[in-house]
Amino acid sequence: MMAFEKSPDYYLQALFKANQSKSAETLFHRVEHAGFGAITSRLMTGLNISLALDANYSYLIDSPYVVEEMFDIGVKQSIEIAKHQELIEWDFMRDTWNAQPQIKADHQYPASPIKECAELSRHQWCAVLAQAICGAPSATLYKEIDALKNRIHWNSYDVHIGLHVRRGDKNSECPYVPNESYLREVRGLIFKNPQKKILVFLSSDDPNAIEHIQTGLIGVDVRWDDCEARYNNFNAGMVAANPELALQESITAAKNISLLGECNYVIGMRHAQFTWLGGLLAVFNHGLDASIHIMLDPYTGFRSHWAILYGFPLSTLLL
Repeated sequence: MMAFEKSPDYYLQALFKANQSKSAETLFHRVEHAGFGAITSRLMTGLNISLALDANYSYLIDSPYVVEEMFDIGVKQSIEIAKHQELIEWDFMRDTWNAQPQIKADHQYPASPIKECAELSRHQWCAVLAQAICGAPSATLYKEIDALKNRIHWNSYDVHIGLHVRRGDKNSECPYVPNESYLREVRGLIFKNPQKKILVFLSSDDPNAIEHIQTGLIGVDVRWDDCEARYNNFNAGMVAANPELALQESITAAKNISLLGECNYVIGMRHAQFTWLGGLLAVFNHGLDASIHIMLDPYTGFRSHWAILYGFPLSTLLL
């Protein structure tokens, strides 16, 4: 971790100041339907590009998911105002995902385009972007989070280890990370925190995950939301086919991302958006210490990094 005299909030306020500065242009981003985490991550990408272009940021989420009802996102320019400015039409699939590899890499794992935050690593800057997009739960989401915290006695623990076990359709993209790999990392953190009362907060779409994790952590408190519906499927496809589930699944997704972000450590698969987003929030909440964000390679089961998917060498990503 790089040490700074400035607080994480200093960098967040610098982002807000740059976002709110007067501009003759607005970047308009129509967000296509995808997973809840992917939509949220794409908002971070769009926000960063708007800052790089010194433009305001406006977007429309074309999805049954209700992202804006879950987070108080303070960086969105009103489209009514934007209509009186020059519009820059930015399309994620066209301009980022299908762009040349270096462009895609710099969009997905950006360096700060504003000078006040230039000293931050890319990982730390992504943590500030994540805080700007999904770091402020709405009143609706806060009630859900608070109720779950009370049920699992969140505040009675000294250390919270956030564990995201991604299953569902992810094996169409890469293998599942073996349970033993997750358990190895959790045990290592327990060893590093002797005499501490530890809670392992589990986030997973697999209804059997808690049994598997508890079996490997005898004597450790492992909790998740017992009230959560877990479908272990292609969630974005289910929501597209059954829009009536969108609010429920939006609450579930946002709640898990937010609670992972409140943990002292976050462990998960490097390919998983919840691991990326929840871990970034945790990094922001812990002095921009990127070492607490533990992402595992689905092929080896050992520590890796989300940005390796965009061509960044692992040697530059892990300290």
